[in-house]
Amino acid sequence: MTTIEDKKKQRAIQYHCDIIKKTELELRYHKRKLKELNVVIEEPEVKEDVKPLDYNSLSENLIENINKMLWLDIRDRKRTEEIVTGRIFYYHYMKKHTDLSLKGISALLINQDHSSLIYSLRMFDDRYLS
Repeated sequence: MTTIEDKKKQRAIQYHCDIIKKTELELRYHKRKLKELNVVIEEPEVKEDVKPLDYNSLSENLIENINKMLWLDIRDRKRTEEIVTGRIFYYHYMKKHTDLSLKGISALLINQDHSSLIYSLRMFDDRYLS
């Protein structure tokens, strides 16, 4: 039987997932419209004095934020739906915003096989982008 706290967590998770899905869909829509209007979107200049990303601290900050948002620890080896959902967000963010390999990304969290990470990324696409 689910408790009221579990239901609150589920609603919070669903709310944040819906926001991510809506934002990504809106971004795609507006990019497509600008392209139809022949507007060239310039990429921001990259300064040469930019320090390389510290993937460990980025990973730790992301894990900490996801854990706070979901009230759990995504490094836990359990496979509850909430923990798996948190890992899915982690993998998606790290894949999208870093140039790490799948093996490198999974090594920063719980050292899963890269095929598990591929499956998680597909689950993200199926759940939140389709």
